[in-house]
Amino acid sequence: MLRKLFCASASVLMLAAAYHLGATNARAQSHPSIVAIAWRHADGYAYAVDAAGGIFANPGNCGAWTRVGQMPAGCTPTCILDGDVGGSLDVGCSNGDFYTLVGTFPSVAPLFCSSIYGGPTPTAQQTFGQLKATYRK
Repeated sequence: MLRKLFCASASVLMLAAAYHLGATNARAQSHPSIVAIAWRHADGYAYAVDAAGGIFANPGNCGAWTRVGQMPAGCTPTCILDGDVGGSLDVGCSNGDFYTLVGTFPSVAPLFCSSIYGGPTPTAQQTFGQLKATYRK
């Protein structure tokens, strides 16, 4: 009887150890999702950006998509805009920054254009004397 109890306890212990050492979450191995696509009239290519900041180009007519650039680190693309017939292609990011894609296929680079939010908000508060001086002018 003691031997059966020992074997049962050892098997439960081994199952717990195997689970603890080998259990991980299942993860899919897929590409980031495409955020936006726009046609660039200047060079005749369609451009797409994905959620990880990758820039891709396609010559059209069901051609193959080719990776041609990367957005800066910390920039999560949210939209892409074909600004005019002259070939301006802008990418908007979630932090309010906009980049213009410069260059042509097969090498495109983002160039910082502007930010919706302007510069950083100052963190230091004014003193009472500075505040009074502002309104006494």
